[in-house]
Amino acid sequence: MKQLFLFISFTCFAFICNAQSYEPLDLSKKIFSRDTFPEIKRYSIDEYEGHPNGRDLSNKIKTKFVLLDQNTLTAVVAMTITDSLGKGLDTYLHFKKDTIWKLCAFRALAMTGIIAKVNDDLSALTAKQIDSVIASPYTKAKDHRLFKSKEEYRYLLGNTSLVLSLDSELISHFNKNKRAFEDLKNSLVKHGVMTKSQGLKEMKGAETYKNRLALLFIDNAFPDWESSKNNLNFLVGGITDNSVGYLYIKNKKDVPKMNPSHFIMIREIGNGWYLYKTT
Repeated sequence: MKQLFLFISFTCFAFICNAQSYEPLDLSKKIFSRDTFPEIKRYSIDEYEGHPNGRDLSNKIKTKFVLLDQNTLTAVVAMTITDSLGKGLDTYLHFKKDTIWKLCAFRALAMTGIIAKVNDDLSALTAKQIDSVIASPYTKAKDHRLFKSKEEYRYLLGNTSLVLSLDSELISHFNKNKRAFEDLKNSLVKHGVMTKSQGLKEMKGAETYKNRLALLFIDNAFPDWESSKNNLNFLVGGITDNSVGYLYIKNKKDVPKMNPSHFIMIREIGNGWYLYKTT
């Protein structure tokens, strides 16, 4: 009878412990639900100390979760936050396995304030004001114009808008212009961009390629030495190390590993193309 009691007690204990163990996607939803989560500290590790969580979000905020990657030790979940006007922000929840899954870092594309201010200012300009900026007096030594032509204005507006876009919008932009991306990638590789450490800056006929990139609102293209010299990086933009762009990766073994300190997000688009963000 005593042995039976011990067996039942052990089974109940194991069941309770198992019931309190969550997979990363479910744990993300639990942490960012509107309900209180008294055990949040139990599921927190490293720099994450329980905030932000669902109680920090406005009631008008909606959240959507997507599991980006999970192995035996780490996992990354994307959480899209949108307000009542449809404006949103993509964030990335990094987990590690420590007997149970725990949230170790909360990330998003950082230092976007300046880019958002430039985008707002550009969006507010009238046609007359755009012409006025282009016609502003300048010298070779001092040219403070933000843009020098309508083409440059359209590029700056499109580029800053793309930097600030949601992941779904960035993927839609790529798919809409997939043929142009493919053609440009093939041309760059054929003419030797993968042998140039600074990409277009060292390529013959760089101006032609820059113009083609500008039509896609892309800032630069270069071999991504940080992940693999075989990967081609189409940089959209950002501030210092906080960047967003597209990677062309011929071999899946060269796909960078996500982590809280560099590639905070990698999302596969298809046919060797990936969306990425860094910090």
